[in-house]
Amino acid sequence: MCVQDIDIDPEASLCQPIKEGKWSVIQIVGHLYYWDKFNLEQMIPYMDEGVDLPEFPDQDQHNQKLSLKDFSVTA
Repeated sequence: MCVQDIDIDPEASLCQPIKEGKWSVIQIVGHLYYWDKFNLEQMIPYMDEGVDLPEFPDQDQHNQKLSLKDFSVTA
Protein backbone atom coordinates (compact mmCIF):
# COMPACT_ATOMS: atom_id res chain seq x y z
CA MET A 1 0.00 0.00 0.00
CA CYS A 2 1.31 3.46 -0.88
CA VAL A 3 0.45 6.77 0.71
CA GLN A 4 -1.32 7.71 -2.53
CA ASP A 5 -3.66 4.70 -2.09
CA ILE A 6 -5.04 5.90 1.24
CA ASP A 7 -8.47 7.45 0.76
CA ILE A 8 -7.99 10.57 2.88
CA ASP A 9 -7.20 14.20 2.30
CA PRO A 10 -3.40 14.02 2.30
CA GLU A 11 -2.83 17.68 3.06
CA ALA A 12 -5.05 17.58 6.11
CA SER A 13 -4.00 14.17 7.40
CA LEU A 14 -0.36 13.70 6.47
CA CYS A 15 1.05 17.22 6.51
CA GLN A 16 -0.30 18.40 9.84
CA PRO A 17 1.71 17.77 13.02
CA ILE A 18 0.54 14.65 14.83
CA LYS A 19 0.47 16.70 18.03
CA GLU A 20 1.35 20.27 18.92
CA GLY A 21 5.10 20.71 18.70
CA LYS A 22 5.57 17.39 16.86
CA TRP A 23 6.33 16.44 13.27
CA SER A 24 3.75 15.51 10.67
CA VAL A 25 3.41 11.96 9.34
CA ILE A 26 5.15 12.95 6.09
CA GLN A 27 8.05 14.45 8.06
CA ILE A 28 8.37 11.30 10.16
CA VAL A 29 8.42 9.11 7.05
CA GLY A 30 10.94 11.47 5.42
CA HIS A 31 13.16 11.30 8.49
CA LEU A 32 13.12 7.50 8.46
CA TYR A 33 13.79 7.50 4.71
CA TYR A 34 16.81 9.79 5.15
CA TRP A 35 18.37 7.51 7.78
CA ASP A 36 17.59 4.37 5.75
CA LYS A 37 19.25 5.98 2.72
CA PHE A 38 22.33 6.74 4.81
CA ASN A 39 22.52 3.16 6.07
CA LEU A 40 22.02 1.67 2.61
CA GLU A 41 24.69 3.87 1.04
CA GLN A 42 27.22 4.30 3.85
CA MET A 43 26.99 1.21 6.04
CA ILE A 44 25.63 -1.84 4.24
CA PRO A 45 28.25 -1.83 1.45
CA TYR A 46 30.94 -2.26 4.12
CA MET A 47 29.20 -4.90 6.22
CA ASP A 48 31.19 -8.09 6.31
CA GLU A 49 32.24 -10.42 9.06
CA GLY A 50 35.02 -8.98 11.18
CA VAL A 51 35.19 -5.52 9.59
CA ASP A 52 34.99 -2.18 11.36
CA LEU A 53 32.14 -0.11 10.00
CA PRO A 54 32.50 3.61 9.29
CA GLU A 55 31.84 5.90 12.23
CA PHE A 56 28.15 6.64 12.67
CA PRO A 57 27.49 10.37 12.22
CA ASP A 58 26.49 12.73 14.98
CA GLN A 59 22.71 12.36 14.98
CA ASP A 60 21.93 16.02 15.50
CA GLN A 61 24.26 17.18 12.72
CA HIS A 62 22.98 14.49 10.36
CA ASN A 63 19.37 15.41 11.09
CA GLN A 64 20.08 19.08 10.41
CA LYS A 65 21.16 18.20 6.85
CA LEU A 66 17.67 16.89 6.16
CA SER A 67 15.21 19.43 4.90
CA LEU A 68 11.84 18.01 5.85
CA LYS A 69 10.31 20.45 3.38
CA ASP A 70 11.74 18.23 0.61
CA PHE A 71 9.09 15.61 1.30
CA SER A 72 5.59 15.93 -0.03
CA VAL A 73 2.52 13.76 -0.23
CA THR A 74 2.43 13.72 -4.04
CA ALA A 75 6.15 13.41 -4.82
